[in-house]
Amino acid sequence: MAVHRPLPTEVNLNSHNSSTSRWQSNSDFHLRKGMIYIIKKLMKSKSGNQLSKTKLILLKHIELNLYTTSSSMEEYADISTLKLRMVEAVKRLIQVSKEHIETSA
Repeated sequence: MAVHRPLPTEVNLNSHNSSTSRWQSNSDFHLRKGMIYIIKKLMKSKSGNQLSKTKLILLKHIELNLYTTSSSMEEYADISTLKLRMVEAVKRLIQVSKEHIETSA
C-alpha cells in the first residue's frame, strides 16, 4: 500500500507559528521531507535513475542551504523557483568550500 507523502504545495502554510523571528521550526519535518523528494527527482532526471552517495550528500546540503537561507516558508516551498534556487545554493556551497580551503592552507 502506498503511503501518501505531502508535497510542499499540500502543506497548510497558515498553520505555521509566525510569532517567532525565524520561520523555521521542528514542525517543518514533512515540508522538508517533501522538498528533499522533489530535489531528488530533479537531480535524478539530470543523472539517470540512481544517485551516487556523493550526490545524496550534496542533495542534503542543498536542501539545508535552501531551508536556512529562505526568508519564509512560502519562499522555501516555491516550486516555480526551485531549480534556480538550487543553482544558487550550489554556488554558495562552492564558495564556502573555497573559503574553508583558503583558511586551512
